[in-house]
Amino acid sequence: MEHLKRCVCVFAILSIAHGDVRDGFFVGGRFGVSSESPSYKQNTPTSAGATRSVSATELSQDAKQDIQDVLQLLKNLNGSLVRAKDGNQALNDLSSISLSSLSSIRTLQANIANILQHLQEAINNSTNNGQNQAIMSQYRAIVNELQTLQTQITQEVNNYNQELNSQKQNYDTKHAAYQKAEQEYQGKVQAYNTARTSVTNIINNAPSMTCGFNAGCSSNQLTTFLNDTAALVHDLQILAPLNPKFSQNNPQQNYNNAYSSGYNQAVSVQTLENLAGYSVNSATNYFTNLLQQLGMYPNLQTQANLNLSNLISLAAWFNHQADIIEALKYSNPTQFSNYMQGLLNNYQGVFQDLTINAPNLNDAVPPATTALGNGPQFSLSNQFNFPYQNFAPQIQATYHQLNAIPNIALPHTIQIKPSVAPLAKGINQSSSLFSNISYNVDLLAGYQYFFSGHFGFSFHVSVGYGYIHSPIFNSLSFFKHLQDVKVNLGANLIYDFNTPTDYKSPVYYGVFAGVQGGNTNFVLNTNNRALWRASYNLGLDLGLRFQFSSNIIKVGVDIPLVPYKVNWQTDLGSFQLNRSAKDIGFFITYEKLIF
Repeated sequence: MEHLKRCVCVFAILSIAHGDVRDGFFVGGRFGVSSESPSYKQNTPTSAGATRSVSATELSQDAKQDIQDVLQLLKNLNGSLVRAKDGNQALNDLSSISLSSLSSIRTLQANIANILQHLQEAINNSTNNGQNQAIMSQYRAIVNELQTLQTQITQEVNNYNQELNSQKQNYDTKHAAYQKAEQEYQGKVQAYNTARTSVTNIINNAPSMTCGFNAGCSSNQLTTFLNDTAALVHDLQILAPLNPKFSQNNPQQNYNNAYSSGYNQAVSVQTLENLAGYSVNSATNYFTNLLQQLGMYPNLQTQANLNLSNLISLAAWFNHQADIIEALKYSNPTQFSNYMQGLLNNYQGVFQDLTINAPNLNDAVPPATTALGNGPQFSLSNQFNFPYQNFAPQIQATYHQLNAIPNIALPHTIQIKPSVAPLAKGINQSSSLFSNISYNVDLLAGYQYFFSGHFGFSFHVSVGYGYIHSPIFNSLSFFKHLQDVKVNLGANLIYDFNTPTDYKSPVYYGVFAGVQGGNTNFVLNTNNRALWRASYNLGLDLGLRFQFSSNIIKVGVDIPLVPYKVNWQTDLGSFQLNRSAKDIGFFITYEKLIF
């Protein structure tokens, strides 16, 4: 005690002399989680000739205990079904139920059969055994009930798993098909809207392109006119096959027919050259009369005639007629100018009327939702549909029947041999990282000292408690839970990235590395007793640290340096905890400098 007081005084003097606010004694707490590797293995039978002497009462109690363990495992399986039934029934939130506990059930059933066989032989060799024979009949009835329950629950779990996988696969297949159809629909909508916007813009802008009857058209106006007529033909070619009302049967043939109907009505170069001396006004009237003779205009002003087919014909006629007139550009510039301006005046007038009759135009080039519909619909429910059964009443009734059976009493002991029935394989339900997890809480006290601006060290002593959660405990009812209590010593080397200014900087941050080890006492709780085992631990701690005035926070990883195994032997088998470098852990620590 005197030596401890001297050490404390020395460190206190160093802290005062050095003057670094990071130095001093601290207390704190630590919370962490780590991966664990537990396993269970059924005891192998002793040699065929080995025997042991037991009383009939002891054998009766062993049989009852094994039956209770089987009932607990069946209850756990049924509980998995009940939890699935009571939980969210969305397919994505449900998972298959494991049947790994069946191996333990079979092992226990083999032990039960072996015990009952020895009891029956002993009863047969005794006198006045009427009451005991009645008790054996009750045991056989319960064993039959166990077999029935196991078959029913196993079948229920298999049906659940198969139906869940089937419904998930069906839902995923149909949902994938819907997503593909929806993607195709959205692609068509985008293409349709792009083309429709271009068509309506061209038609709406047509009135502003007029050059007037007596004014000449500029080259830019003519270029815009020629480009717009070509774009109009192109956009209508995109819209046509996307409109189901237009594209029934043979969409390409329907478009070609409408296009040819307008294209073939254009006046040839020879005809235009024979109409020598036409002014702009005469050319305008000529093309107006021609449109009327061809039935293209003004019939298109009515809803009955303004359809996509007639609009395609009109666009094809304007586009092809403009190309024909352009052939006169160099051979007869005057005729070219007059005819082109006359055609442009008609183009302006026709589409101005279409703009005024916008509802009719919308019938010819309807919005995407009208032309393509609302797209594919997905109505398949993602809710799991399964006729759950709850076997809890049957299990509870079997418990009551078992508790009502009296123990068998015989005046002599029974010589028995161990069961040679097939034994269950070792159980380690999941070896993936953190499938078995330990939760740890520690209280610690120590000292921290910086011997330069960047470097320092700390050491501490801690006491802690741990609770290990593993799926094994759900499969083997005779194991309840595993806990540990530990006492450790640790030391860390510290490096802070920033150094104090006049030793008054409020915030420091850096890294630390060190070791921690000591004594660990594990306790495995079984049905009837607690089994203690002592071991050791040594681990490497790495992480980041942050110090705010006298408050220190550390986050890090703990890596075991020395592997070890802890083993518990029971009547039914062995439970083992293996710890190695792969069983890493993560932790967070809070420390408070006290002086």
